[in-house]
Amino acid sequence: MDVKEKLLQCFLNIGVVIDDTEDDVDLKEYITDSVQFIAAIVEIERIFSIEFPDELLLFSVFDSFNGLVKIVESILKEGNEVRSE
Repeated sequence: MDVKEKLLQCFLNIGVVIDDTEDDVDLKEYITDSVQFIAAIVEIERIFSIEFPDELLLFSVFDSFNGLVKIVESILKEGNEVRSE
């Protein structure tokens, strides 16, 4: 499962169904309040075993689904994965 598919699953896990038939979507149309935003961040961090840097904990991160895919890929590439001890 690639990053895009895993992100779609993350949103589905919190009850948000993203229309993945479009080339890109504005996630702000799907994430309508702060509770959903926090739930999405927590679920993404859990599924990918990553931690978003503080500077990315902004609602503007959800401007674009494709942009979020790139952010998660970048975090994974940089090795900001949460290590279990």
